Amino acid sequence: MSDASSLSAGWLKPAPGPDEPTLEDVLHGMVCGLTGLPGPMVRPRWQPKPPAAPGPDVDWCALGIVGEDAPGGAAWHEGGATRLAVHESLAVLCSFYGPHARALARALRDGLWIEQNRAMLREPANLALVRVGAITPAPELVDGRWQRRQDVSITFTRGPWMGKTPPREGTTDIKDLKTARACGLCGRSR
Repeated sequence: MSDASSLSAGWLKPAPGPDEPTLEDVLHGMVCGLTGLPGPMVRPRWQPKPPAAPGPDVDWCALGIVGEDAPGGAAWHEGGATRLAVHESLAVLCSFYGPHARALARALRDGLWIEQNRAMLREPANLALVRVGAITPAPELVDGRWQRRQDVSITFTRGPWMGKTPPREGTTDIKDLKTARACGLCGRSR
């Protein structure tokens, strides 16, 4: 362990970022809330001991973060400490299965464009919607039978909270172009 501080030489280990289980819970709640699927039917894409897949006549979703990037960040000294602010871009893939897979994917896609729904992502996880990708058919052959599957990818951005409370309306999401605020670290609207 190093005795380094912002005032002396040595490696500085960044403090932990946002809580990963909170992020996963928010994404799970987003899919359940916008599609109406019950909680047990929205499953993490990767599990240590995966449960058996529901049958082809059951609607369900596999959800996971499939990409993470940090396209911008900054470090500065303030009050004897070094502050670090990193902006992340998260790619989330939702795979819907079952007879209503396409309708569920559309409900998620369309529901994310409603401001009230996006607000549910800001406070607990500081997520801002960037893009909802195309709904892509990706049928799977399971036990010799084709199973319906529709994939939809979603891109979110999240940056640091600059205070002790989550940001107010409009600081991490764009309601319209006139009220969009620019991010002070990277100059991009968030």
